[in-house]
Amino acid sequence: MTKKEITLNGKTYPVVFTIKTMMGFENIVGHSFFDEKKFGSFSVRMAIIIAAILAANKDADITFDELADIDDVERLNELVAAFNTVMKMSAEFFHIPEVIKKEEPAQPTEDNEKNV
Repeated sequence: MTKKEITLNGKTYPVVFTIKTMMGFENIVGHSFFDEKKFGSFSVRMAIIIAAILAANKDADITFDELADIDDVERLNELVAAFNTVMKMSAEFFHIPEVIKKEEPAQPTEDNEKNV
């Protein structure tokens, strides 16, 4: 399991992306992780960040209100960076290796069709 660190409001937190992260997210927002298509709202983004923090450390001292108490662009940038870190971890979690491409047979041409 990959563990990374994020900084929010001057505090550093470890984060992970596991099934526990997805379940924590579902408990916070009240619907399936897979039903969330865009992660477009701040509340949904905060939910996945909090879930990733709590999955790494169930006793972490983090609350939605504390996270939402953003009063300047630097703290907003921390939130955006934290969200990007968690989403990159989710992409790594779901990574499906590229299928090895097999050489496809040559398409018939007029010349080789006559030889058949």
